Amino acid sequence: RGDDKIGQQTQTAKTDGQDKPSFLVRSATARSAWIEDTQSPGLLREVNIGDTIPDLGKVQKIEREGSGWIVVGKDFVLR
Repeated sequence: RGDDKIGQQTQTAKTDGQDKPSFLVRSATARSAWIEDTQSPGLLREVNIGDTIPDLGKVQKIEREGSGWIVVGKDFVLR
């Protein structure tokens, strides 16, 4: 289909000066994304717009950025 894109960047979200969990966006479409917690390699989690990622917050949007995808919340951006 051409909607999927493999990601290769890890994002550590920071809120109030404290490190939050690090995730890698492994694949995505405009409606959902597969993210990998770098503390549990190989364990993928599907997230959709409106879902809450523990310790990070609610997913507000999933969109293309350059040749990859980003997952955006109020206080985080995962690449």
